[in-house]
Amino acid sequence: MIIYLVFFAAIFAINLLPVFAPPTWAALPFFVFNLGLSNMPVVAATAAFAASVSALLLALVTVKFVRPRLSAGSRGNLEELANFLRGRFWLAPGIFFLWALSPLSAGLLWIAYGLLGLGPRAALLSFFAGRFLGYWGWSYAVSQAAWQSAGDLFSSAGFISVSFIVSQVIALMFFGLFVKLDWRALLQERRLQFVGRQTLAGLMKQQEEKVLH
Repeated sequence: MIIYLVFFAAIFAINLLPVFAPPTWAALPFFVFNLGLSNMPVVAATAAFAASVSALLLALVTVKFVRPRLSAGSRGNLEELANFLRGRFWLAPGIFFLWALSPLSAGLLWIAYGLLGLGPRAALLSFFAGRFLGYWGWSYAVSQAAWQSAGDLFSSAGFISVSFIVSQVIALMFFGLFVKLDWRALLQERRLQFVGRQTLAGLMKQQEEKVLH
């Protein structure tokens, strides 16, 4: 039991880092071999639960401390996307499920979701399901040699390379685009543009009118 608590804490800590964190797909075999974990369904469930708790914490911290610091115009802009997702209750959970099946880090995705101020329950359940299937499938889909190589990659920090750093920088750039994208223009007018001062001023005015009404 204590070994699984240590494993849970390690995966939780890794997933709590939104960028430049070691990939969980490499951390899994490292801990499996070094902690002597053999029940792969339990390993996958523990890792998926740890990743989901980290995701929930990132989203809640963002809602509590980051979203209120945005300007009214920026919140109004993101509210356009939030309303779009509210009208399509299946879309956000579907995105999180498919994302969770991949080896991609989800930290920035959950921070972005927190900026929208949406309830995390459905998205979190689908994320857990995707991570569980992804981790369990990863443990059986690769050969023992490949599994061992992934663990060695984690222990030697071999995942840190130019391509890894570039991928993290690109992820940060996409996050910046997410915040700066004019979501009303994209969703209602099918037009790609970024939020300017005039757009922010108009959105800020709309937010103030909503508060007054």
